[in-house]
Amino acid sequence: MNPLEARIRRIEDRQAINDLVHAYTFAMDNRDLDWASVLPPVLDAASALGTGDNMAAALGLGLKPGDVVISLGTSGTVFAVSATPIADPSGAVAGFADATGLFLPLVC
Repeated sequence: MNPLEARIRRIEDRQAINDLVHAYTFAMDNRDLDWASVLPPVLDAASALGTGDNMAAALGLGLKPGDVVISLGTSGTVFAVSATPIADPSGAVAGFADATGLFLPLVC
């Protein structure tokens, strides 16, 4: 079993499996595609030095306060950009800073 098949077996949401298979198939079928010409532009990667993966994602996506992201990466997170710091006494929401001086409340 290859790594993709192993990951699919652990995913319970059938729609997520469907989306993952379509994205993987498209990527494999278009390996020679000039990806830079079809992907949206992102901010200068050098401006993201020293950030974490979620902070860099928010920066690269150009998120503004109020935008929310669901990341289905290694840890599976939901985060948003906020103009004000977030403090959650329960610890469920981590009150990170983002890469631009704003805030990035995050839930794993």
